[in-house]
Amino acid sequence: MGCSQPVVFSDKNNFLRNATIYYTLSDSLCELNQFIDGLKVVGVLNILRNHPDESRGIFHCSSDSLKAETVERLFNVFLSDEGSNRNQKEQAILFNWNQFLEDVEKELIQSEIHDSGANIKLTINVSLGAILAFITGSTYIPPLGFHPQPSIVFKQRELNRKMYVSTCTNTLFFPVSGSLLQYSTFQEEFLFCMLNSPGFGKM
Repeated sequence: MGCSQPVVFSDKNNFLRNATIYYTLSDSLCELNQFIDGLKVVGVLNILRNHPDESRGIFHCSSDSLKAETVERLFNVFLSDEGSNRNQKEQAILFNWNQFLEDVEKELIQSEIHDSGANIKLTINVSLGAILAFITGSTYIPPLGFHPQPSIVFKQRELNRKMYVSTCTNTLFFPVSGSLLQYSTFQEEFLFCMLNSPGFGKM
């Protein structure tokens, strides 16, 4: 922080104040000024200053709680040709996915996770935000939406693989396997894959 003198206990309040200013402002002042200069280029900064309330929604996430229907509508679903055997199986998996979202919204889905720090098992209610984060990396819908749009892709030739996601492309991949055609096993597999993903619990 550039402090060149010894700090004694009586100076602690002044030291903490200076440390706070340094780590929240001074240390990142160059980046903040660059960001402000960037906003000035096309007049965005003036708009933000003159219309702060209207602009706030662009930068703040919504405080509204997620709904199953909202999450469901986020996804662009890629299905096989209508009327085909493949399409029927995909529709069955899609139905289980929608039912799963509704049950999560109603707080009917619980699971146990292991807290390695306390060496205990905790029972948690799975949330729609956690599901969204599993697929996209975000626990909420950004004000300007997702880019790319979240999608659901069915894998007809990966029957022995578990479901998986790509947070880079916001894609949920469902192998068209028997375990996903039944709701109980769909629920078990989804929870297993989500709870064992590297980022779960760190969101």
